[in-house]
Amino acid sequence: MNAPASTPGEERLMLVHLGGDVSVLQKKIVAVLELNGELTEDTRDFINISREEGFLIEIGPPPYKCGVLTADKQGYIFYLSPITAQTIIQRAGI
Repeated sequence: MNAPASTPGEERLMLVHLGGDVSVLQKKIVAVLELNGELTEDTRDFINISREEGFLIEIGPPPYKCGVLTADKQGYIFYLSPITAQTIIQRAGI
């Protein structure tokens, strides 16, 4: 069955699967970071601060292939995902 077409001016919401049982709204994605290879000091610091501040969600066990930063009115969430950044970007259409 096809989803109904949206009417002009109506916003369509798209979920993007990040791995495991985690999906987020596409419009909330702020950044997708590649985590393969050596991480810069800034990236390591950002991950550590995210963990300390309580807005880090690890999807499954390491190793993680990408990080996805989301934002909404409640604040930021940084997800560590087992899925590649390229796949997340393709799924999100960004």
